[in-house]
Amino acid sequence: MSESIIVWNVRGIGTSSSRLKILVCKFKPKLIAVLEPFQNQNKALQLMNSLHFDSFVSNVDGEGKIWIFWDNVLDVQVVRTSLQFISLRVNMGSYQFLCNIVYAKCSMYERKGLWEELSSQSLGSEPCLFAGDFNIIRNNSERKGGCPRPNAAMEDFNNWIHQGGLVEMKSKGKNYSWCNGQSGLARSWAKLDRVFMDVPLLTSFSNAICSYLLRTTSDHSPMVIEFKMDPFSYGSSPFRFQQMWVDHPQFLQRIRQVWSATVVGQGLTKLAIKLKNTKVALREWNKQIFGHTTMQITALERHIEELENKLHINWDESTERDLLISSSELDIWLHREDTRLVQMSKLKWQMEGDRNTKFFHACLANKRRKRVVEMRCSNGMVFNSPESLHQGAVDFFSNFLQGMPNRFLPNLSTLISPVISDADSAIMCSVPTLNEVFSALSSILSNSAPGPDGFGSGFFKSCWEVVKEDVLEAISEFFVSKQLPRFFTASFLVLIPKVLDNTKWHLKEGNIFFWYDKWQERGPLANEMPIVGNSLLKVKDCKLSNNWDVDFILQLVGLANLDGILEDICKAKPGLDVLIWTKNDNGLFSTKSA
Repeated sequence: MSESIIVWNVRGIGTSSSRLKILVCKFKPKLIAVLEPFQNQNKALQLMNSLHFDSFVSNVDGEGKIWIFWDNVLDVQVVRTSLQFISLRVNMGSYQFLCNIVYAKCSMYERKGLWEELSSQSLGSEPCLFAGDFNIIRNNSERKGGCPRPNAAMEDFNNWIHQGGLVEMKSKGKNYSWCNGQSGLARSWAKLDRVFMDVPLLTSFSNAICSYLLRTTSDHSPMVIEFKMDPFSYGSSPFRFQQMWVDHPQFLQRIRQVWSATVVGQGLTKLAIKLKNTKVALREWNKQIFGHTTMQITALERHIEELENKLHINWDESTERDLLISSSELDIWLHREDTRLVQMSKLKWQMEGDRNTKFFHACLANKRRKRVVEMRCSNGMVFNSPESLHQGAVDFFSNFLQGMPNRFLPNLSTLISPVISDADSAIMCSVPTLNEVFSALSSILSNSAPGPDGFGSGFFKSCWEVVKEDVLEAISEFFVSKQLPRFFTASFLVLIPKVLDNTKWHLKEGNIFFWYDKWQERGPLANEMPIVGNSLLKVKDCKLSNNWDVDFILQLVGLANLDGILEDICKAKPGLDVLIWTKNDNGLFSTKSA
């Protein structure tokens, strides 16, 4: 799984929070840094919950110009906070480095103190990364328009880079990370935001790259720092009907053309064949009309950058007009990409109102946490690559299903109360009308999860006038024959992480995770307090001989939480830890409470 960090001078979080949520959804960073939020710490905590991060730090004593949020799957320790930077020790896998997030002052004399604090003598010998808004350029070729920068200020900046042996991270995207937002000849650009690495860090992450994204709500470009490619991108993607297709003026025409073709069969078989033909046609149509949305967005961003470069050299009205048109087209494509991402989340979108925004982003962040990256079998074998996970799952279920013995199924009909009369039963089993089918279809959200064929309710609702007769014929055949062709009974095998919400560990020997497992009623400790020390600490590691190490536990949870922790720990008895299935909200046990 790729590791990424987002660093962005938002110039006011109020106008940039929505885009920040989209960036978090798209790039799935484990850590983000927000510069110049212009809000208090209460707003920062609200944003942390909205983005579904676990921890937060700010240089609040230094006017709070830097906010940093991170996911506790990263082992992060705050080393130092200052007026102009925050230094974190980050453990990324088996590698550790200092991540220094910088917001430099505009004054050359105040920046002199920053260069001294960030010198190699002050930070020690650990590998280092420096990212943020440095508010200065290296030379005047890194600006267009505006006033020349003081030579002394640029010299101070370059001296700090050379003395620390720093290398600028490879980048892509815009050449200038900042624009003053003025129009015509008053517009100016500069490269104020950047990322540096020292040689030890560069050696370990030679493929690291910084992407400068398009400026929209802020005059600074967001920076997305990626450390490696995603090794879990595996296999071809299955077909999924894209809701963004519906808005295209040629969509219904294309569906009518495919659906009107003559096929052999009737009822369920005919519907299955037509859906297969539609799937093939939509794939091809999507390539011709849409292509890859990310490629279209990239091409438009490149075109916008070329237009801006022309304006750097010589402003003219036609180029300015072309820039506005291209920016408007880019907004359309960004909207389509947002629609695609939201459909992947299988939730209602913020298009329906701000009331769904917080829930949508929180659920996407939660889905991100639950991806299976490793599978352990009962025989001790471990699968930790996409290929081995795939084959291991196939082999396991093949052996499991083939080895199931035939069992006699008892007659349980006498245990079922006849609460439904014969007349009601006849009505429920009668063939539905067209209006009843459409009413049932309309009750399903358009972004609900589709079946293995890739067609969800959104397709049938948007094409109802075209497909309704065939759908009714197929449903009528099912109510008569009570059988479904293989096309409709196919299924996916989905690996679900072994994490149950309505469960709790009954603590005994303590061979469970101290921070991540739920062995207290209030839930995992990592959900309510920062992780101290080893994130994979086991409860049993808090023992000295046969007694609990109270001093060590105090260092982990603090005095305010100590009594509650000790109360649960001291109840432990000899034996194996037991996973208990707890009640749901209404006090009952059910399969849905897990």
